Amino acid sequence: MRNSIETLMASCLLRKYDYIRFFAGYVCLVLLLTSGAAAKPQNPAEPGAARIGLESGSPSLLKAGPLGELMSVFTPRNPDEIQQRLNFAKTDQENAERDVAANRRLAQEAEGRVKISNQEVSTSKTRLDIAKKANNPTDKAMVEVELKRLKAEKNYLGVLLDVAKADATWLDSRKSSSAARVKALELENDITKKYAEMGTAKGDSASSIASYRQSLIQLLEAQEKAADLAKEAATAEKLAADRRVQQLETLSKLKQ
Repeated sequence: MRNSIETLMASCLLRKYDYIRFFAGYVCLVLLLTSGAAAKPQNPAEPGAARIGLESGSPSLLKAGPLGELMSVFTPRNPDEIQQRLNFAKTDQENAERDVAANRRLAQEAEGRVKISNQEVSTSKTRLDIAKKANNPTDKAMVEVELKRLKAEKNYLGVLLDVAKADATWLDSRKSSSAARVKALELENDITKKYAEMGTAKGDSASSIASYRQSLIQLLEAQEKAADLAKEAATAEKLAADRRVQQLETLSKLKQ
């Protein structure tokens, strides 16, 4: 019995020593961590420091900075394609100038025919009045038929004059549109060369970048103007086509 008690007391004493060693180790660990944090220099907190740090650490959404975004505004086409389009635009401009001159002559001719037609109608009306006063039914019937024909022809010639005027408006618009397209393509040809230079040391200077940006603005403005004039030319062309439809309808009513 005495041996059992002594064994129990020895066991309790060993557990006590284990607790003491565990507690001492825990205290040492805490002191070590505390001393390390105290030794680390602390910067004074500034207002908004957390927000600024977050923003400065955010990646930029620009692909390659402002210069890269500037270069992405314009995508150059093949120089050969630009030259082909430029040649076509110049040819179209020359054709439009030639057609404007030709249409001017047709319009003058149409005006002359309308004037003559008005005179013939007026003369026939006078002859009809004379035939009525003379109570000549034969002459009256003949003049009435002739006057009806002249009025129909006069109506057709009026429509023909409208066609010539509509064509004049369309051709003038086409001429202006072609000239604007030529200018836009010439600017595009120039800026394509500058675009290629921007990747070299020559194009990295501030003056080169400013010059490229200004040239790009001029190109875009020229393209916008060309598009507006092309739209006006298309509207004028539609009106000219409508006038020609009226011309055919009026012509179909004339007796052969």
